[in-house]
Amino acid sequence: MPVVQGYVLGKSQEVTRVLTDAGIPVLQHRSIYEVSRTYESLGCPLGRFERYRGRAEPGWAVIVPPGTPLADLPRQVRFALTGWAMDPAPSIASASIMPFLCRTTPTTTS
Repeated sequence: MPVVQGYVLGKSQEVTRVLTDAGIPVLQHRSIYEVSRTYESLGCPLGRFERYRGRAEPGWAVIVPPGTPLADLPRQVRFALTGWAMDPAPSIASASIMPFLCRTTPTTTS
């Protein structure tokens, strides 16, 4: 299972959406999970994600912020999506360059 490091606000939500759109459920670090819940409350669904509670489930990806102690993570494949030069997976890296768009259209007032 992949373990992805991404910034709490922005990158982690983009990666969550890319993974869940591909049918891969996501376990998120507590701080990422809280931000993702806010995204969803504002009309930006991210797919199937849950809070990571220290145990990785088979078939799920794990997303944690940079600096998370490696001892706290499953010993699996790790990616870092915190900077352009560090993106090791072209498919995910390419998706993360694209602006994050909600599936719903925000309303505006005049």
